[in-house]
Amino acid sequence: MAVLSENRQGSGRMWDPVSIPLDVKTADLFRTRMQALPRHLRSLVVICFGFSLFIPLAFQPFGNPSFDGEVITYAEFWRRGGGTLFLCIGSVFPLIGLGIIWRSQWARPLYFVFALSFTAFLLFSFRGSLPAALTAMILLADASYLFVAPSIRNYFFGSS
Repeated sequence: MAVLSENRQGSGRMWDPVSIPLDVKTADLFRTRMQALPRHLRSLVVICFGFSLFIPLAFQPFGNPSFDGEVITYAEFWRRGGGTLFLCIGSVFPLIGLGIIWRSQWARPLYFVFALSFTAFLLFSFRGSLPAALTAMILLADASYLFVAPSIRNYFFGSS
């Protein structure tokens, strides 16, 4: 594996790419890290990476989107914030997935914040809708599970 070594000036530490064995490939490292994840986190990481498909969808003039029953154009979709929302979701969720794989301490709170904000969006946008309320409950339960489950806590705070 890669090791930290002193840089040429001796003023700090840097990654030494020479110490990486040639037989270790990025795909093998990714597969190894994915297999080390608890089952729930593994599915969450796959879902987070799946959200990266929102980035190209933001730039595709697709179908006839509608807001409040009114059919809008592609330009109006961007003016009303739909394109920006797609870009934000498509950028942040894959970063959360990488943070979970790297055992970063910021990944769980960031996922919780996004789940909470999406829940608020669902509940205020679709008032009285049973599917929206059920989706919001599942999303909040999933986000809080990241802080409560012993296997997930061991993954983030256990030995590397």
